Amino acid sequence: GASRVGRGGVFGGLEEADSRGCPRAKGSAAVERVKGERWDEFRDRHGDRGRDLVLYLGRRLCGLKLKELAAAVGLPNYSVVATNTKRYEQRLQSDRTEQAQMKAVAHLLNCEM
Repeated sequence: GASRVGRGGVFGGLEEADSRGCPRAKGSAAVERVKGERWDEFRDRHGDRGRDLVLYLGRRLCGLKLKELAAAVGLPNYSVVATNTKRYEQRLQSDRTEQAQMKAVAHLLNCEM
């Protein structure tokens, strides 16, 4: 299905910041910038973890519910979001490439992850 990514990124009009001061709507835009690709280009690419990074940010940074994230990225149900964010979190613990991407995104968002 088509995702509802617009001007505000995956998280739409969620402009407010969380307790660490990280702007919510900037998460997907920061991932696009670090990857050097638009959301549409990497969203469904097999083996690309960009979407999982965005989902992870949505959970950790924004505190969005699984159902909200599934709707935002056009996934059929929230269990896919739960599985992907859990796998991404596990991969983040040992994958230096993913750690570097996360660090770069956090730097762009001016927050700690």
